[in-house]
Amino acid sequence: GSYRMLCEAQARMPPGWAPRDSLEFGAGLAPASWAAAELWPDAGLRCTAVEPNPHLRRAGAELCQAGASSSVLDGPDGAREAHRFVVAGGRALPPLSGDATAAGSVGAAPAPLIEWVNRLRPLSAQYDVVSAPYCLDSLPADALRVAVHALWARVREGG
Repeated sequence: GSYRMLCEAQARMPPGWAPRDSLEFGAGLAPASWAAAELWPDAGLRCTAVEPNPHLRRAGAELCQAGASSSVLDGPDGAREAHRFVVAGGRALPPLSGDATAAGSVGAAPAPLIEWVNRLRPLSAQYDVVSAPYCLDSLPADALRVAVHALWARVREGG
């Protein structure tokens, strides 16, 4: 989903281009922010995640605070396997990727720097990358047009 979309965006940009900031609308746990941090690890990317649900904002912030950890776990056949997992609230969540030692595997980058907010900022706030990974598919056609226009207006020139 989000990772694939950002890979496509990266392929369409000039070589060496990297975003300075991103907006993720209807962020949930902010998968696009994590994917952007993975794709542009040296960009110093500042992410803004808009999520109206306070429980999801808190869970997303906990995930970022905990960051990604590596561990060796027993596999189903008893073999030892390396996994990436996230610790949130003291609980290990399912693996982010199968092999933590694979070069370029999702989950290898540090946790993104995300500011969690409950609503869009004024239109004057512009971003290099804008995504809406979960929320647009449930909107009626008229509301979808308004939402896409509002989000597109927040894309900075060259983004």
